Formats: sequence, C-alpha cells, structure tokens
Amino acid sequence: MGHAHRPRAHRFWPAREVLTIPSSPSLFDALGVPAALGRAFSREDKGHGCSILLTHKFWKTTLDGDPSIIGRSLALDQKACTVLGVMPARFGFYPTQTQAWILLGPNFEARQDQMLVGIFARLKPGVTLARAETELRSLYRAIHPEGETRDFEPVVYDLHGEFTFLAGRTLRTTLVHCAASEPKRAATCIDSHTCRVQEG
Repeated sequence: MGHAHRPRAHRFWPAREVLTIPSSPSLFDALGVPAALGRAFSREDKGHGCSILLTHKFWKTTLDGDPSIIGRSLALDQKACTVLGVMPARFGFYPTQTQAWILLGPNFEARQDQMLVGIFARLKPGVTLARAETELRSLYRAIHPEGETRDFEPVVYDLHGEFTFLAGRTLRTTLVHCAASEPKRAATCIDSHTCRVQEG
C-alpha cells in the first residue's frame, strides 16, 4: 500500500534589521530563566552551527506565534540559524529592544568596533561585591603587567541596586564590567544583524 506525501510548506517574510544579542551558553542558566517554548542554549550547541533564541514579542508579531518554528531555521545575514526556543513573555533583559539571542560559538564573527561586551555572573553564597571586585582586579592586573596600557578597570555592580533597569524581572544577578575568568560566567555582546525571516 502506498503512502501519500505532503510537501512541507515554507513561509517567507521580508528581510529586516533585527537586534540580536550574542550570548554564551550559560547566560539563561545563570539568570535562572528557562524558555517558554523549546529550550535555551546548552554547551553542546556550540558545535552544531548557528543557534538562536527568540523573544516572545518577536515570535508573536513577526512569526505569528507559530510553535512549529522550533527546530527550523531563520536566515540571519544569509546564514541558516536553528531556532532552539522562545523566551517567556514576562522575561526582560537589557537592551529592551532585543529581538533574538544568537549563540557565541567558535565560528562567531563580529566587528570589534561594533561590540559592547558585558559579563553577568552570580556570586557564591557568602561572597560580597567588594571581595568579587578585589579578585577581579587582581586577575586583571595579572593579565596586564606593569607598563602595559590598561584601558579599563573591573567594576562590579549589583543589578538590583544601581543597575536594576538592566535586569528587568530576572533573578538576583551581578553585572561585571571588563573582566572575569569565573567558569560559570555568562557573556553577552550587543550586535545588529539583517535577518531574512525565512522558515527553512
């Protein structure tokens, strides 16, 4: 007995500028926020090509809230990126205009003069902000010997204090500027891409 075959339909949307935030695999785990649909990044994804997470708003307004987009690809700067998940509608993170997060991997390319890097981390129980900053400055000075130009000094801020506006409604998190060598650090970089929203 033969089986009927139904060709898979493809949907196309016009190309548009999309604000994407390159992210390390551990960012959302550090924030304690799982995806509402699909899943967030994992370390194993770094070897599987381009992967992205979508904001709930972008998914609803641009992709019509189509749940079948999970596991399919969108063309980002003419490169196919697999959609792993959609973040919750209540989730907010800096900058608020973000439409998607792209996984930082070994083949990630970006112009250095267009990148702004922030490192977000969670302090171990009993570790104060002052102690964290002291350790980070020691690491920074070890990397940059005396006589070498130092453009920055590490500074640690509590996101639920001076930088609450960056975190939105996330859990207690710490923003670390211009430093960090903690194994559990989570890095994000601000970048802009042209996204042809094409279901593949």
